[in-house]
Amino acid sequence: MTAPDFLVFRSESRDIRYNLALEEYILNRYATKNRILFLWRNDSCVVIGRYQNPWAECDLTAMERDGVVLARRSSGGGAVYHDRGNCCFTLAGPKGTADKSENFELLLRALRCLGLEPELSGRNDIIIGGRKVSGSAFRNTAGYESHHGTMLIKTDLQAAGRYLTPGADKLQSKGVKSVESRIANLTDFAPGLEPEDFETALFREAEKQFGGDGQSLPEIREDAGLEELELRYASREWVFGRTPRFSNRISGRLEWGGIEVLLDVSGGRIDRACVYSDCLEAGPVEELQRLLPGLEYAPAAIRALGAGHGSQVGQALELIASAMEEK
Repeated sequence: MTAPDFLVFRSESRDIRYNLALEEYILNRYATKNRILFLWRNDSCVVIGRYQNPWAECDLTAMERDGVVLARRSSGGGAVYHDRGNCCFTLAGPKGTADKSENFELLLRALRCLGLEPELSGRNDIIIGGRKVSGSAFRNTAGYESHHGTMLIKTDLQAAGRYLTPGADKLQSKGVKSVESRIANLTDFAPGLEPEDFETALFREAEKQFGGDGQSLPEIREDAGLEELELRYASREWVFGRTPRFSNRISGRLEWGGIEVLLDVSGGRIDRACVYSDCLEAGPVEELQRLLPGLEYAPAAIRALGAGHGSQVGQALELIASAMEEK
């Protein structure tokens, strides 16, 4: 069997939504016949796995305040923080030609070339000195197998701690949870290292392993297929609507009585609302149970609803919105 050609792509964009679309475009168009290395970096963002709940994984309020983008990838795995100090890599190839152990060995060799002493931990992580510097996720289709991951070079790890909140939320979610781990940058072990150093080392080792010359990224930004993918990755339906069903129980006391609200959420919208209260009037409770179902599960949407209703309902909706923002 003739070995597939080896192609290397680099993205000049730092937009996570475009880069996720570009990755899928490259995989669909090239990976069924070629071995692929795709190198890409992003501005500040949080990327969740395909089966995760963003409300359980991220501090969405802090992200919105700081202009940090939320994106959902098409593979599984946990939530990660990206910035320009983190390198993303994608290794892929035709079905049956892309081996995980081969890919990990390639990554380990690239790090050793930089004077580091990496180890493979568990199934998906690379560690140095007992701290995680790289995580991976995988996606297999009928035509190709892909392995993509992150390499922390000089990422703002404090920002990662601000925006990622695995296990901190009170939501009863059926989504996949991230696992907390001690993370580190490569610069903790090799001061002065730059993202370009890792990219160069990985490219050289991949070229040795797969042979051939890498090619530059074709001019495909105007391609209709790529534009369609970019719109999908940027859509609320993809980022929030794919969230597995979950419930949130909110309680508090208002000037007119105590209140407890159980929200069942599906596809990023409130599917059912059960409201309990010791207030003397049934009206506010009944109105809340009527108004909430079908509403987008977002503090802004709930506050907008409260602006058009009486003081008791408005106070309850503000309590709900505020509780959703708490971490």
